[in-house]
Amino acid sequence: MAKYEKQLREEFLKFIADHSPRYGNWYMGIAKKAEDALYKKHNVDKKKDLWLWDIATDNREAKMLEEHLLMMGVDGDAINSDSKAVQVYLYKKTANTVQ
Repeated sequence: MAKYEKQLREEFLKFIADHSPRYGNWYMGIAKKAEDALYKKHNVDKKKDLWLWDIATDNREAKMLEEHLLMMGVDGDAINSDSKAVQVYLYKKTANTVQ
């Protein structure tokens, strides 16, 4: 079920707090297919790395989440011109991931 920005923010911030509370250790993005972005684009290891993805109600809510997390110090690429992208993802950066 798609979620609003506030719900997603709470979920993502709890995940960060539970695993590694330093915001700079994380990368957040928006994609049409979060799994493709995580595993193919960013080289996240599905079994070994820390990651999370969910679905926003619309692209505006996804961008609001991204903006909020980037302001807090999470890394990301705020240049996403695809207005149909509503899946949001987060992963802990490692030596193997590609930002």
